[in-house]
Parts: sequence; C-alpha cells; structure tokens
Amino acid sequence: HMHGATESAGSVVFEYYEHGVASVLPTAGTVRGGTMLDISVIGGAKANMTCLFGSGDGWQSTSATHTSSSMLMCRSPRGKSCSEVMVEVSRNGVDFTRDGVKFRYMADAEATGLQPSAGPEAGGTVLTVLGRGFSAGAPMPVCRVGTRQVLRAVWRSSSSVSCVTAGHARGNATVEVSMNGQEFSGRGLQFSFEGLVSVVSVMPSMGPMR
Repeated sequence: HMHGATESAGSVVFEYYEHGVASVLPTAGTVRGGTMLDISVIGGAKANMTCLFGSGDGWQSTSATHTSSSMLMCRSPRGKSCSEVMVEVSRNGVDFTRDGVKFRYMADAEATGLQPSAGPEAGGTVLTVLGRGFSAGAPMPVCRVGTRQVLRAVWRSSSSVSCVTAGHARGNATVEVSMNGQEFSGRGLQFSFEGLVSVVSVMPSMGPMR
C-alpha cells in the first residue's frame, strides 16, 4: 500500500498513502460485470471511497459502499473474458493505491442439461450439470438446487461440474450453477426428488413349487 510520494501512470496518478487493498472476494466474476466484491482495506475503509479496476493505461472506476471499518463493497465493471485486472481504492477519486490485488474475468457459465434428472428425496445423488463456460480454477463452483440448497460443486471440465444432492421435499427443483458462488446461470433445469418405492406385501403369498 501507499505512503508518501506520488507517481504517474498514464492518466491515473498513484499516491503512496496509508490505505491499501488486502484482499478481494470473490476473486473472479463474469465478463458482464456486476459482481459484488467485498474489499478488505488496510488502514480502514471510509465513506465516499472509490474502486478502480484495470491495468496499464486502461482503468475503470466504480463507486464504493462503506460496509464496515475495514470493508468496502464495489460492483465490477464489464470486462474481457479470461483477463485479469488489478483492484485498487481511492479516498479522493484521484489518488489510488497500488497493491496489485487481482480480479479475474470469466466467460458466462451456461447450464444446459442434468444427468440424472431424478433421484431420491433423501439426497445422495451425484448430479452432473452439463453446459459450457465452466472455468477451470473458478473460486467457488456451486450448484443451487431449489431456493435453499447451495452445494459445493466439483469442476470436471469446461462443460461439466458435479455435486451431491442433499435431502429435499418430494417434487421438482430448479438447478442452477455458479463459478463464484454469486452469479448463477440456468435454463430452468428441473431435478425431480422422488420417494423410495418399498415392497409392503406380495400376493399371493403362496404358490406351487417347480
């Protein structure tokens, strides 16, 4: 982080001062922008601070929301797929930190199919979500089943992730997928939770031996 001298980089002036960026979560988001980032600020977060996204001579600024004494929330701007930018902060909109904490842009993930499409209401089904744009090294791949279940997913390939269903009420549930735990994509894919079929009795109970 910064303290003291000034340095110019293109149209952006960096000033060394006591604030700095310690971490950014999530560490990746979609190229569409709009990812809500929690930014941990060294030296304390203040009201009316600004976030800066970019590298080299290309930078975009967005307003920050002061959420605690050490945290800011910023919304990412649009970006280019498979690119990385640095996230910096400013207290005056002109002079920015230069800590180089990175944020990565991913392609939009799209879920197009499920295998299998049904399983027991008790859970335990290994559910494979098929699609495209599933990024290797994604920070938090998850499946959302229905409105309440968010399940850890395992990345298999750019077109496949898998998760294990938890117990759910009998009936259909919508399945969506996210690569960062925040932005979900799906096409209204439905997984059916079914009751177990049990044998109560067999009729007739006797018969000829052969």
